[in-house]
Amino acid sequence: MIVFLVIALLILALVFGFSSISQSYATAKQAQATIETARAGEIASTGNLIAILLFALLVIVVIGVSLYFFLRLRANSQQHSQKSTQSHIAQGGPASLDSILTLLVIQMLQNQMEQNSSQLHIPPAQVDTSTEDNDLWLLP
Repeated sequence: MIVFLVIALLILALVFGFSSISQSYATAKQAQATIETARAGEIASTGNLIAILLFALLVIVVIGVSLYFFLRLRANSQQHSQKSTQSHIAQGGPASLDSILTLLVIQMLQNQMEQNSSQLHIPPAQVDTSTEDNDLWLLP
């Protein structure tokens, strides 16, 4: 009976041993799966980080290029306006500019005088030769 008890205890120890071994094996596999998942997450997060950085770089480049062209266009328009102003001034100078303004004022005054004189224009009276000099005041 002792032999039977020893054999039963050995079988019981083997069952607990196999149970412990299988539990340890399952825990190891689960840890390995967790490590693999963490690696996959790390790779995915690295890929997401690279995509975000590239998108941010693209946005910065687009804004930079737009700003560059805007400033260049603005500088060209300022240079063009300065050149046109300088060319007008260089051709005649300030005295010429004053002369032009004076001529424009004179032209405006002449146009106003012509308009006023056309409104006030009274046609000359038609005098009949038969009319006496005393009757001239009766003519319109």
